[in-house]
Amino acid sequence: MDAFKKIVLRMLTPSNDCFSWQIDEQSAYLRSFSQPIDDIERSFFQYRCQGELAGLGYRIRMNIVSFFMFWVYYILIPRSKALRKEQSAKAIFYGAPVDFSNIPQSLVDSYSPIVQVDYRRKSLQSKDRKIVLDIIKRYPFSWYFSLKCLLKIALYRYQIDCFFPDIIITTSEYSFTSSVLTMLCEKNGIKHINVMHGEKLFYIRDSFFRFHKCYVWDEHYKNLFIDLRAESTQFVVEIPPIWKQLNSGNTHNIEKTIDYTYYLQFHSERELIKIRDVLSRLQRAGYSVAMRPHPVYSKNSDIVSIFNGIIIEDNNAINIDDSILRTSHVISLYSTVLTQALANNVPVIIDDVTNHQKYIQLKRLRYICMNKTHSLLSDVLLDVQGKENSRGKQY
Repeated sequence: MDAFKKIVLRMLTPSNDCFSWQIDEQSAYLRSFSQPIDDIERSFFQYRCQGELAGLGYRIRMNIVSFFMFWVYYILIPRSKALRKEQSAKAIFYGAPVDFSNIPQSLVDSYSPIVQVDYRRKSLQSKDRKIVLDIIKRYPFSWYFSLKCLLKIALYRYQIDCFFPDIIITTSEYSFTSSVLTMLCEKNGIKHINVMHGEKLFYIRDSFFRFHKCYVWDEHYKNLFIDLRAESTQFVVEIPPIWKQLNSGNTHNIEKTIDYTYYLQFHSERELIKIRDVLSRLQRAGYSVAMRPHPVYSKNSDIVSIFNGIIIEDNNAINIDDSILRTSHVISLYSTVLTQALANNVPVIIDDVTNHQKYIQLKRLRYICMNKTHSLLSDVLLDVQGKENSRGKQY
């Protein structure tokens, strides 16, 4: 599995991001599909959307590699064996540990304790292999699709036979296997529940999916997903409990020690230098500033060399909740952090300076914070310039 992930990452095209496609192009492609007849077709349509975003060359390479890897996994994945009943759990969580705190309180109250599972072990029953072979018959030239379905079904099968759960909670609306896995859960008398994963824009990567329930943070996201042709009756609006805890102030007593904190996403070197220049300017104006690297996209060597003289938050030493609460303003182009900050009454600043074209695109991509109370980084810098000019005249 690790080797496969490395191959996928190596073959991903750099243009495969939400800013590379106009909303009109995405909408037209989305409309080209008929209404899905079942969950397998829902997953396949989502796979097609993601393939369109990645490009023809990517699709060809991935299908060639996946053809060989499919049969290796199909042969080597062991036959499922039911484990001892003592390991049973009402609910299991299949996702990254960092996402566990986003599980809605209503689920915690109904199914606690929720067990976080090891998502590496795999097994298959004969009926699971039949599902996968049926997928191949329907889509004989889409080997990447078949391979991913095989792997995810095998991962779920192991956990189903291990824990006998009533529900499986995940954070995978972006995965084209999600609807197939909902079908698998139904066949085993299990509810498949999704918890929204990260900030969302109008991006056909997140199209067509179906869970039994999908928890979102705001009515805005429900409408967005429905327009992306996700199944319309699955959505439940509920703010993650950790956001409520922060807002209540009962579990945190953190002093405001930073005036402005910039939260990085994926940035080019040129953009990072612009962000550094902005923070340096705020620093010269007398403000305390910090920046927080992205846990996945940021390269430590680049960050250290570019942001010399700026406080660089350690993601391991300072958790994201404390980071938000200790700053007076959060800055980013778009990030879940901004939404979380709004929920906790921390002023939000959207970066319209570093890459103004991306900022313009965010309006059309239906970024939620555009319709919430926020300031613009350009206005903050105008205020700084005004203070600089005022000090110059006084001098």
